[in-house]
Amino acid sequence: MLWRMSDVPVLCFDGDKAGLKAAERAADIVMPHLKPGQTVKIATLPEGLDPDDLIKARGRQAFADVIDRARSLSDVIWSMETGGLVPEAPEERAALQARLRERANSIRDSSVRFHYARAFDEKLKAFLRRHGRGGSSRVVGVRPMGRAATMGRAGPMAIPGAARRGWLCRTLCAIRGCSSPARDRMQRRARRRSY
Repeated sequence: MLWRMSDVPVLCFDGDKAGLKAAERAADIVMPHLKPGQTVKIATLPEGLDPDDLIKARGRQAFADVIDRARSLSDVIWSMETGGLVPEAPEERAALQARLRERANSIRDSSVRFHYARAFDEKLKAFLRRHGRGGSSRVVGVRPMGRAATMGRAGPMAIPGAARRGWLCRTLCAIRGCSSPARDRMQRRARRRSY
């Protein structure tokens, strides 16, 4: 019934705590019914104003602007689940991922469910990478697992003998900020020990 007038209706809520809780309940109700091309956007009013107050105080254009700034359902769910906070511990990151997957899995349509799950995974990876909690950083001496191991990334254990020692010297120098002469000296010593 929600999509009879528009494929992307805008649901508008007050900006206070009660309005945000109502938006979350609406998201929970709508999620199972999403279909390809049918979603909702969620708009929130400035705190303390209902639509009538907003129009009286700032005019019809102010309300139109609120509707124009309506956010996609996936963005609203992301904001509700993260609250803008970066999960510190691996268990917290796993819990966030589980909550996002649970939300995506509530969608009945398999195609939309797949794309929501993928979008949440991509947002989570980007979010953690941007806040220094994810990405490609690895512990030196530990072989990559999974996809990284099959993509041709050469970790220190994949490099034989003297080359590995040279690699470790370059890595240590990069971490400690060694000068070129010090790095060269370390590499010469590593090569001499390999013979």
